[in-house]
Amino acid sequence: RLQYEVPDGFAGPDRFEYVVEDASGLTDTGTVTIDVTYSGTVIVSNNCSDSSFSGLQEAISFAHPVLGGEILLGPGTWVGPFSTDRPITIRSIEGPDMTRLVNLGADVPVLSIAAPEGDVRIEGVTFSQAVHGAVQVSAARVDVENCRFVECTNDSEGGAMLLEVDSAYVRNCRFDDCQAPTGGAIHARTAGSLLIADSDFHSCSASESGGAIQAESLIVRINRTTIGNASAPLGAAGLSSSFRLLDTVVCGSGSTPFEGSIEDIGGNDLGGDCDCESAPWRIPSDCNGDGIDDRCSTSDGSTVDQDRNGLPDDCLPPLPVFPTRWSSECGGNDHWYELVVARNPISWPDARSEARTRGGKIASLSVQAESEFVFRRVASEPRGWDGTQGPWIGLQRVNQQWIWHDGSPYGYTNWTPGQPDGSGNGACLWNGSGITDLWDDQPQSTPHKSYIVEYDNEDCDGDGLPDEWEIFTGFEDDLDGDGIPDDCSGTPGDLNGDGLVNGADLGLLLGAWGTQGPGDLDGSGIVDGGDLGLLLGAWTG
Repeated sequence: RLQYEVPDGFAGPDRFEYVVEDASGLTDTGTVTIDVTYSGTVIVSNNCSDSSFSGLQEAISFAHPVLGGEILLGPGTWVGPFSTDRPITIRSIEGPDMTRLVNLGADVPVLSIAAPEGDVRIEGVTFSQAVHGAVQVSAARVDVENCRFVECTNDSEGGAMLLEVDSAYVRNCRFDDCQAPTGGAIHARTAGSLLIADSDFHSCSASESGGAIQAESLIVRINRTTIGNASAPLGAAGLSSSFRLLDTVVCGSGSTPFEGSIEDIGGNDLGGDCDCESAPWRIPSDCNGDGIDDRCSTSDGSTVDQDRNGLPDDCLPPLPVFPTRWSSECGGNDHWYELVVARNPISWPDARSEARTRGGKIASLSVQAESEFVFRRVASEPRGWDGTQGPWIGLQRVNQQWIWHDGSPYGYTNWTPGQPDGSGNGACLWNGSGITDLWDDQPQSTPHKSYIVEYDNEDCDGDGLPDEWEIFTGFEDDLDGDGIPDDCSGTPGDLNGDGLVNGADLGLLLGAWGTQGPGDLDGSGIVDGGDLGLLLGAWTG
């Protein structure tokens, strides 16, 4: 009998040779190949030395058949199609600006997942060059967050996504110019509900019905979403039996954009006029600083987008729509970094103050690897520069000593040759000949176009975005002012934050009954009996 022990942290095909000898001295040799699956987290990246697999399909194939697994996907263009029958999570390391899945020829979707009994999650990816659909999922539940779907089409159902699931949650996603006969962007068949939140649908169309969304669901909930310039003969914006709408704008899609009953929870604006530039997009993007939203300029051809990622090609490297995370999987600190272009030229002290207001701090680049990452992925965006003068960083001179604003050790330096020359007490990126990662000292009153914000690694809801940034931008509510998104309450039903669920919380919930205010524990968009049941179930007295 041969015994095999799996190497620590290993997954994939393994092969070993054996030699056995019996009591008479006869020997036998052979080779055994074993497929080792994983159920934890693996990395697929061209940039990380710790990458577990060389390709995405290989990683998908070796996920555990029942438990599935999580794949952290590195930046780049990954060419499919990809398919699996396993419940998996695909989460990009650096977000949709840097991570793209495409299909260059096969007549199937870019990503197909058939795991009827499991949960599927897709996060932080751009799908493009999808002429047979981008994502097709059959599962118990699917969550799609922080993704971008650009010019995704299908000749049957769901230009971007075809979902056959018990329940589906789509959040912080952008759908641009998606088309299909039914469900121009999304066609969903769900036994329960379909929830779409904090998302944008731009110029999606269907030749038959459901220009943006078609759903065969008990109810379609759409919260804080913009649908602009959708079209279809029936249900320009959407077709379903029932829609529940909250803080949603539908414009340029006809006077009666939905086919199906509508429950207006509040804050909606339906049936108005707009064009791409005037629509109130939830996920704005203007990476080249031309004053026109990227989806508008790339859609009408006024700027070139050959790689079809929804951003003008002159954004090199592309400016992230969201803060960019330097992940620990790639040797980082799990902090996020954001290039902020100020409304007006800004001094070093004001940049420090604004960074605090945003929930972060002016960035410290105290380690070489950190400095190189931030420059490559964030700080080198041209619109943050004024000629040779780049963004402020968190380095200042105090009592003739250079210190990082957050107290990080001042060891690694990257000064331009001849600097610092004593001309100022604040540091920025500059070298006198173009965009660079080198530093210069300048008077702190010098007006700069931009600064770099660093956010700590707090992400209580696990959506790949820093909590403080989400609160600052309005992506998440913080009604109790504790700096933590309200949907991350440690005790469900503890509405006043005292650690208990009791009569005080019950009073707050009943006071908000029938509104969208505090007490919406199940995320339905309204405080009702479902929330009351959750609160009573968590009662501590």
